[in-house]
Amino acid sequence: MSKLTAAKSTLLIVIVGILSLSALPLQAAIRQQVNPSLTEVNHKHIALTWGDIWERLRRKKGKKGSRGNNKNKLLCLITPGKLRSAYEKGTIKVWGEQPLFLWQGVMEGIEVRHLRSNKLIWSQTLEPTTNRITYQGEELEPEQVYFWRETVPLDTLPTKITFRIMNKEERDRISTELAELESQLETEGASESDIILARVNYFAERQLWSDALQEAYSVENPSGELADFIAKFEAHNFCPPQGDN
Repeated sequence: MSKLTAAKSTLLIVIVGILSLSALPLQAAIRQQVNPSLTEVNHKHIALTWGDIWERLRRKKGKKGSRGNNKNKLLCLITPGKLRSAYEKGTIKVWGEQPLFLWQGVMEGIEVRHLRSNKLIWSQTLEPTTNRITYQGEELEPEQVYFWRETVPLDTLPTKITFRIMNKEERDRISTELAELESQLETEGASESDIILARVNYFAERQLWSDALQEAYSVENPSGELADFIAKFEAHNFCPPQGDN
């Protein structure tokens, strides 16, 4: 009887061992499900369209535009800054070291200043038809807050928007993820347009609208959906309601 009991115990141990070994691949699969890889995220990026981005970006039209300057011109500064879309609250953080400045209205000149010291960092005269320009001043420092506005005398109160350059750790992480994303898409045979769309979606999902729009405008001669997206963006009124900062 004791021999039979011992045999049953041995058999039970063997069965438990076999089941434990067979469960290992299943456990690994479960871990992969909990932590989806960047490749799985890529498919979502490609599945989205410029129309999807537009729906997330556009905000409801305000009753009144932002306050004009001393010449009573309607001027709306868009990004970089806390652009609040229809679905997002937005952020003042910027990933790019040379952000793209976008506005609606007429600016004779643009200037960037340090928020605390009010030190002038960069300024540039503008043509009346210009509505965007890439930053070309000295290197902007991580974690520092700046503001940009129309170039006017300091004793006036022009419209201005603040933005912050994200810290190095966060910026490096995003750079690595973007490189992995682009490498994976190239391996899958994605077109240049698909890669740009994926990068725009990447930034949009993180509410980094300044960087998302900079990617969209990086195409020299946009066509198709991208051209339609830019046309809708430029035709839309992004002026916040009166009293909305």
